[in-house]
Amino acid sequence: MQAEPLVSVLMPAYNNRKFIGAAIESVLAQTYTHFELLIIDDGSTDETSALATTYGDGDPRVRIYPQPHAGIAEARNRALSLAQGEVFAWLDADDLARPRRLEQQLALILKFPQLLIVGSAYQVIDEHGVSLATHKMPASDTMIRWHCLFHSPFAQSSVMLRKEVLRSNRLSYDPVMEAAEDYELWSRLLEYGQGYNISEPLVEYRLHPGQVSQRSQILLEENAGRVARRNLIALGTSLPVEQVQKLREWFFNFPARLSDADLPLAEAFLEILNRFSDLPGLEAAEVGRLRGRWLGRSLRAGLRSRNMGGSWRLLRRFKSEDWRLALAYLRSREKS
Repeated sequence: MQAEPLVSVLMPAYNNRKFIGAAIESVLAQTYTHFELLIIDDGSTDETSALATTYGDGDPRVRIYPQPHAGIAEARNRALSLAQGEVFAWLDADDLARPRRLEQQLALILKFPQLLIVGSAYQVIDEHGVSLATHKMPASDTMIRWHCLFHSPFAQSSVMLRKEVLRSNRLSYDPVMEAAEDYELWSRLLEYGQGYNISEPLVEYRLHPGQVSQRSQILLEENAGRVARRNLIALGTSLPVEQVQKLREWFFNFPARLSDADLPLAEAFLEILNRFSDLPGLEAAEVGRLRGRWLGRSLRAGLRSRNMGGSWRLLRRFKSEDWRLALAYLRSREKS
């Protein structure tokens, strides 16, 4: 890869008249300037294409490609097929890139050849650009792979990735996985190399009315559950999709107390943790911290269960080292 590779910034757009100008300007303001910006207008019925074209008229790096409405996955795939850069960076048309986003991510891609995909934390803003919250993403490759079993480990608009891994392995977005097409692609991409998330927010993710329809939200949950189930099967654990969806809920909100119905699923969760911990190539220290966190939560919730027989079956899965990790985690939580 050359010292200053061409970066293809890829921006799918659909009826984004209100925000696309700011999105384009955030790309044009990047400190790294050797880029092309490809905008795929996916059949917008407002002035999105006309507004984007005004930027293309003033800067040859900006190119607009209209198409009949085909959906987000097809728009992303067309962008991939047209991109000329050695590195691809995504930015949705209602989001913003902070000025050093391309510079910082590209520096990592160039320094570490094993990195195939680099994301970042992101700042949530409202329709007026007011900051609402900062969301961290799992940083290390080990934590990204654990997160990916249940949820997407990257924020789509923050992602930069290498062209050659996509082209050589014929990887693209699956239109069948509408609304979860990014999660599905990252799950396959990580088979070929490592990922990383920069802890600093490099993009601003905009929340605004009409952004996600009820239908899209339902599709997102359904298809993300299917992706997670597929990932768990690849790990060696096959569960009904209803149980996978429950584990996806637990990933962010583990129950304080396990009910009788929860105990078998908690056993399955520990089995997933054990299988993951045995995967080759993971960082031992990261795996230790990960096991401590989830074993500690399982121990606390199990001891609070009213079903002592079921709790005992769960806790019997703990090895001697597991008890040490779990108790260390619980003690650290008490201190904090």
